Amino acid sequence: VVPFSRTTGIPRTDPADELRHAVEELGLKGLKIHPLIQGFKIDDPGLVPLMTAAAELDIPVLLHTGPNMGAAGRSVNGKVELIEDLALMCPNTTIIAGHADPLDVATAYMAASMPNVYLEPSIAWPRRHEILPKLARQTIATAGASKVLYGTDYSIDRDQRIIDINSMLDDCELSAED
Repeated sequence: VVPFSRTTGIPRTDPADELRHAVEELGLKGLKIHPLIQGFKIDDPGLVPLMTAAAELDIPVLLHTGPNMGAAGRSVNGKVELIEDLALMCPNTTIIAGHADPLDVATAYMAASMPNVYLEPSIAWPRRHEILPKLARQTIATAGASKVLYGTDYSIDRDQRIIDINSMLDDCELSAED
């Protein structure tokens, strides 16, 4: 278990101070930002100071991508392709695209071409795998196995998420190097 911090992001006056406290005083190892719920787009230039602070603290930033799935917020704020602009604005920050949808062809190519972008496959990948069994393997091959991180987005009473992602990865027939 790797604890991640969460800050309110934009428009707080200085969420970077909150992040520094979480990392330096509480020992947290990363930052999760949920643009749909927090009310801004992934590529908002207002994130640059926070992303820069994360880079200085040498922690990754996981951004929730994808639709709002009935929760509060606007799906447009979490479009995975917006990560590309943020990655260009913050080249020293490790960025993890949470729930990065493998049906978006640009996702794998973005991870392959952006040295600071990684994909986290929970939720979307197992669902797509049921329909297109080879899609996850193709996405991993395109992005590179080192650019795909194991993630579950596990929450209480959600054991099926872990079962589904493990099954999908087993079906991908990954090599030992992958």
